[in-house]
Amino acid sequence: ALLLASLRRRRRASGRPVLAPRCAAVEAGAAPLIVVVGLGGVGSHAAQLLLRGGVVRLRLVDFDQVTLSSLNRHATATRADVGLAKALALRAALLAIRPGAEIDARVSLFNAAAAAELLGGPVALVIDAIDDIATKAELQVHCFRAGLPLLSALGAGGKADCGCLHVAPLADVLGDPVASSVGKLVRAAEPAGGDWWRSLDQRG
Repeated sequence: ALLLASLRRRRRASGRPVLAPRCAAVEAGAAPLIVVVGLGGVGSHAAQLLLRGGVVRLRLVDFDQVTLSSLNRHATATRADVGLAKALALRAALLAIRPGAEIDARVSLFNAAAAAELLGGPVALVIDAIDDIATKAELQVHCFRAGLPLLSALGAGGKADCGCLHVAPLADVLGDPVASSVGKLVRAAEPAGGDWWRSLDQRG
């Protein structure tokens, strides 16, 4: 589900699809920085496709190591990478594809205390590929407060029909147990008790 503050409002105003709001770096003409948090079956593929699609600045965040059991899901890891940090193994693979890319690998567990450091700088987009519910909620809360565009992978895992995949504001997600669980934690973190997901469409 796409957590972008003014997605629907801008789309209605312009009559054209809007993929992501421009950040300061994009406006200044610099190559946009995209941060991928979680480098397993979702995040590793996302990072590889972004690189192949022309994104030359990536920050990769994951605390875990490549294991034998994760090789079937990981986009680039081989048996030679088993035991290595996922962030470092993926960085090496991406640089082999595009040697001139700027790949910042962070072997770190994302949490609220580390959020400012891991998501610092002019970031164009954050991709949430975390599989832990509480950590996903922490990431979403930080991105909301910092005004960072966020693309969050929710409950599409294990489904057979990719044609049923939808991209939408989080407030419009229905029947997704992952979104429901994350939403409860996100709302609980709001001091005023407001509906953060619904209020995103009013920000701009």
